[in-house]
Amino acid sequence: VGDQAFYELLGVAHVRSIRRVLAASRTGVRHREFAARVHSELGLAVEFASAEDAVRAGDVVVTATPSTTPLVRAD
Repeated sequence: VGDQAFYELLGVAHVRSIRRVLAASRTGVRHREFAARVHSELGLAVEFASAEDAVRAGDVVVTATPSTTPLVRAD
């Protein structure tokens, strides 16, 4: 939920109508800052969920991580 996540969301918001933002973070750091920035600059509220819950609920899924470890597993 850092800068990369914000800019990924900004790009998606330019090509899709976004009504709901579900965000997940493995570290739990910067949640409030991310939510405030998204609300301030895009006018969207951010809800936080586990990565699995966010993927299951989302129509569009963007991962913004340098991790080489899978965040979610396919069912």
